[in-house]
Amino acid sequence: MTEDPTPRPARILLVDDDEDVAMLTREAFRRTGLPVHLEHVGSGAGALDLLRARTEQAVSTDLVLLDLHMPDMDGDEVLARINEDPSLDGIPVVVLTGAASPMELSRLAHLGCCACIPKSLTMRDYVADLRQVTERWAGAAARRGEPPRAG
Repeated sequence: MTEDPTPRPARILLVDDDEDVAMLTREAFRRTGLPVHLEHVGSGAGALDLLRARTEQAVSTDLVLLDLHMPDMDGDEVLARINEDPSLDGIPVVVLTGAASPMELSRLAHLGCCACIPKSLTMRDYVADLRQVTERWAGAAARRGEPPRAG
């Protein structure tokens, strides 16, 4: 059997209650030129529901971009729930944050966060950061055309 040389798009879930951030992130990903399927949900509960439904359907999510400050369920709780659920705990999570002190970065790493991207960047910096985390955390699956992970 021959492996399909065409990479599948990296499946990325953006979890942020701010529609402006979602629009900015879509544009930034467009500018990266990477093959990406970006889906946006505006709440932590919605993210967990979607991730669990995808797992039940054997559809992988390669990367989660997570805002920390949301009204229904904050990013810390979402991150903790992802990491305590055996069907979700292998999904890399990158936190989008306004500002992060070294203590905050350490706390987030302890919760299972792979990386942080500051929100207050120029578009050029945001594009570069999204490219870097996608290539590092989701790019291997997309480059290989890897079949969906089973839960």
